Amino acid sequence: MISQIQITLPNDPEDYIQTILAVLKNELKVKNIFLIKDVDNSLIIIRVEKTQVPGNVLDKIKSALNKVDIKSSEIGYVDNLKEVKTITFDGKETSVLPRFRESAYMKIKQEIGEESLEWQLQMEEKIEETANKALEKRKKMIDYIKSG
Repeated sequence: MISQIQITLPNDPEDYIQTILAVLKNELKVKNIFLIKDVDNSLIIIRVEKTQVPGNVLDKIKSALNKVDIKSSEIGYVDNLKEVKTITFDGKETSVLPRFRESAYMKIKQEIGEESLEWQLQMEEKIEETANKALEKRKKMIDYIKSG
């Protein structure tokens, strides 16, 4: 059985990423590590076979990260039960059962709400900033090609 764990973290400070990679490689001997860096954030994807890190893999990773002062928490998991559940901050699981012709995300949307949250505004600003950077880069490339 294979577990897949995803760690999302900011690129700044840079030593966070290097510390996490060192813990995973050296302390836990994890071999299948994929790092995807974006402008502001990075995603580390780990695939671990149960035989590679015996016991609860997630607990071992969280414990190892805690030792180097990097806080982490489980926000969900994927299994083969074909049902959707949410995990609350106190660890309680509740099933999300959509009604006939209703998507599972509707229940999640009802739980979270639709009002404009602070993180949503921050995300919109980052998307706008990234789009502007892409347009600037496009313009530079067009100018470069024309001048060529």
